[in-house]
Formats: sequence, structure tokens, C-alpha cells
Amino acid sequence: MTTSRGTFQSIDVHVFRDITPSFLDNLEEIEIEYQVVTPRPGVVVASATTIQVIQAIGPSLAALAAILVALIKNRRSRKLIITTRDNKVIHAEGSSVEEVERLLGVARDVAVFEPTNTARKVEKKRCDKGE
Repeated sequence: MTTSRGTFQSIDVHVFRDITPSFLDNLEEIEIEYQVVTPRPGVVVASATTIQVIQAIGPSLAALAAILVALIKNRRSRKLIITTRDNKVIHAEGSSVEEVERLLGVARDVAVFEPTNTARKVEKKRCDKGE
């Protein structure tokens, strides 16, 4: 999208559980423009909150990447999943800020969540079985 303020890209960030307040605080602190998207009545959504991040290409993209990486590093059980515009799904836990920034450049949307205890147990069983 191009406006009088320059070229902008928006990315939908699906934030789950207790991550939302700290994510929004971080966006406000570094002055990244965003809006919380409210689903239409009757529409079922998988995430607790969808935040449309409207950032300028460049420094804001790097800042968003740094926020996402910090959220994941703060709690090792958290997941960061990036879906690209060509529908590739990338699990980006353990990625560097630079890697996440590169992925955000081609991202359609991002999900940040912390699995429930049940999901963690299922994932552990899969790892134990070598799946």
C-alpha cells in the first residue's frame, strides 16, 4: 500500500492467551502503528486477538522482528509461526531477529502463542517417539 507517508505493508498478527498486553505495550513503546481487528459477529476465529500491524518497510520491520523474537525467548514454550504470501508455513522459534525480519518481509500473517499443557504433552510424546 502506498500513501503520502510512503510505502506500507500490513501483517496480521494472531496473538493468543496472555501475550496480547505485552505485545501491544511493545508496539506502542516503539511507535509501530496497529489496530486490533474485531471479527464480524458470527465469524469463528482461532486466535484470541488479531492485531493488524501497519509498519513502514525498513526499521519498523526490524523492530517488529525484535519484539516477536523477544516474546518467544521470554518463554521457551511459546511458538512463532509465520505464513508467507505463497502459503508456506514456517515455525520460527529459535530464529534470529535478522531471520524473522527477512520472513516478515514476505509474510501474510504471523501467529504467536503458548501451547496449553495438553498440547505440550502431545508434542513431547511426538518428540519422544521421533515423529
